[in-house]
This record gives sequence, structure tokens and C-alpha cells, in this order.
Amino acid sequence: MRSWRARLIRGGIVALAMLAQASIASAQPKATRNVYDLLALLYGIPNAPACQVSTTTVGTSPVRVLYNDPRAVSVFAMNLSSGVCYLGYNGQVSSSIGAQLGASGGSVNEDYRVDMVLQTYEHWFVCANSSETILTIRCDLN
Repeated sequence: MRSWRARLIRGGIVALAMLAQASIASAQPKATRNVYDLLALLYGIPNAPACQVSTTTVGTSPVRVLYNDPRAVSVFAMNLSSGVCYLGYNGQVSSSIGAQLGASGGSVNEDYRVDMVLQTYEHWFVCANSSETILTIRCDLN
């Protein structure tokens, strides 16, 4: 009789251990294979963001480079030229009203987790010299 109970108890312990192991394994996060898997895992984004890369020539008059986009999750802008440029969110941008992007690589990065909604606004640029180049990358949710 004792051996039967001992085997039952031992079997129950083994079964519990197997169930515990199975639940621990299922609680492990899914292995990521690329950045899109990581976005889906961390933020629940089912599709990869659609990113648009563009370059725009900007001079001494304000130029609207990006239009209002409520689906935008991030914006990156970089001054590729040798002169200083300024970023603003309306046509009133100037050297005294705007964020300065330094020459040859000055940049700004706006992200919904940090700036909340800045990435959805229009982006206007003006530069100290004519024919300066601004690189922009805007990513939208599909």
C-alpha cells in the first residue's frame, strides 16, 4: 500500500514539475528575427512603419518640407549643407524663431514617445544661405 501511495505522490510531483516547466516556456517572449518583429513585440504594431526619405533644397525663404500627417510616429531631419538652417512648425520660421540645425550634419529627431505630437506637424525650414539641402525621414503607421 505504501509503495502505491509513494508512486502516486511521486507521479503527481513529476506532473506538477512538467506543468510548471511548460508554463515557464510559454511565458518566454517570442524570438525576434528582425526589427519589425521587435516593433510588434514591444509596441503591438502589426505592420512595419512606412518610412519616406527625401531631400529638399532650402534657401533664405521659409520652405514647407513636411506636411501635417496625423499618422506619423517619427521624424528625422538633417542639414546636409555647409550653412546653418532652422526648423519651425509654421511659415514664420527664421534664425530667431526656430531650432538651429548646424552645418554638415546638424539634426533633430522627433518621436511620439518623447515629443508626443511634434512629428505630426508641418515642418518648415529656412537657411542662412541659398541652395542648402535638408534630408528628412518620416515614418507613418500603416
